[in-house]
Amino acid sequence: MKRYLLLFLVINILFGQDKYQFFLTSDENLSQNIITNKKYTGRAMLYSGLLPGLGEYYTGAWKRGLVFAGIEIAAWMSWSKFEKKGDDASDDYELYADDHWEFSRWVANHDNWEGDTLFQSMFSKNIADEGDEPLYLYEDIWEGSHSIEIAYTVYEDGIEKIKLLDTNSKSGTGSSDSYLFEELFYDGFLFEQNGIQYNFVNMSDEQIACYIGEYECDPSFVTDPNFQVIKDNTYYENVGKYNSFFAGWDDHDSIRVFINRGVEVAESPNKWIYRGMRKDANDYYKTAQYMVSTIMLNHVASMLDAVLTAKIWNDKVDANITASTKFDHRKKYGVGDVQVGISFNW
Repeated sequence: MKRYLLLFLVINILFGQDKYQFFLTSDENLSQNIITNKKYTGRAMLYSGLLPGLGEYYTGAWKRGLVFAGIEIAAWMSWSKFEKKGDDASDDYELYADDHWEFSRWVANHDNWEGDTLFQSMFSKNIADEGDEPLYLYEDIWEGSHSIEIAYTVYEDGIEKIKLLDTNSKSGTGSSDSYLFEELFYDGFLFEQNGIQYNFVNMSDEQIACYIGEYECDPSFVTDPNFQVIKDNTYYENVGKYNSFFAGWDDHDSIRVFINRGVEVAESPNKWIYRGMRKDANDYYKTAQYMVSTIMLNHVASMLDAVLTAKIWNDKVDANITASTKFDHRKKYGVGDVQVGISFNW
């Protein structure tokens, strides 16, 4: 029996959650005072910080701990659910854009509404002085603050290289510097075939589509095997949000004007379906983000509550356990008698 009591004391000393004091008396009695019922606020806070509800369990408020643990589980499950819904919805709208928006169509039809009294303003910048009547200047495809990134082939000293380019990139930082997309694909020529020098100016949208590999075309027509539109998050945002990319939609002939908070937006049925799909995906991601915020707040709330319940516990109960062992060299484990005392102050 003595050895089991000794083992119990050692285990509690090594792994217990309370304070221990040891001293050796003059008559060689090894004594130990153990305050077993004190709940440490720091420890309670740490437990709830790791897992909401665990601190409450430690302080004896297990029912309150179940509430925090339940919120934690529900929030993580909801986050996983809405994150997956957002990913699935993103895949859907990206596939929809790939089916209904094309780079070659955007290039070939960008200037369709120049001079159009109904729609030109959506694709132009107002260069009139403040207070004067609007004076709209139709923007070129390489102008504007938003762009599409492309990869294309260049030959330098007979060596083929692949470069990246934003459609609104300039050769320098000055206002008079030229636009690289204009220089490469409009002012210069991409290739010569049958005595004709081709660039995006004299190529039809079908020829542009062939050249950049959007369609399978006449194999005799020159193509750039490395041309690629970089379809990242910015790309999928731009084609549905900004008027300058409207010409790339396959139903751009069905153009209408939509007024959004005083701003004219070019609208077509397919573009509007796409915008709705993107909104659904973004709403799912926002809900998932709310769940992350809920998880963080739940951790903080549980930590504060664990501190409170620890204080409540310590104010209610003050219990002391004293245990002493008498050293006896004749015994196998050196333990003679073991005396245990318990006192409660309520």
